[in-house]
Amino acid sequence: MYRVTLKAFATNPIAAKLSYKLYHNKEQWAEYKTLERHFLLLPMMHAEEKTYGQTMVDAYIKMDHELAESDPTRYNKTGLGKFVQSLLMHSQNHFAPVQRFGRYPHRNKHLGRETTPEEFEYLH
Repeated sequence: MYRVTLKAFATNPIAAKLSYKLYHNKEQWAEYKTLERHFLLLPMMHAEEKTYGQTMVDAYIKMDHELAESDPTRYNKTGLGKFVQSLLMHSQNHFAPVQRFGRYPHRNKHLGRETTPEEFEYLH
């Protein structure tokens, strides 16, 4: 709706905070299935805060381990393991710019931020 505009990113901090709180409420988190958990983690994936990004990556690591241990046959034979591992890899790759720069450089133009020379090199 507001793609690549300031409004597109306006509610990210709110959504990430809610996602973070839900993840840390173990009783509530346990009520959700794997795919639901994935969608609940997405706000942290898109946040420009290292705490949220690291929590999201840690959550995918934990999800992968728990599924592999709780039902190895389903994990290995149904594609669930590959799916969760691909989510983990994607989360790590997605978090990499925030780890490196403290933000997503590709958003700079849309948020009116200056791009550093290191970010420019990364983007091109």
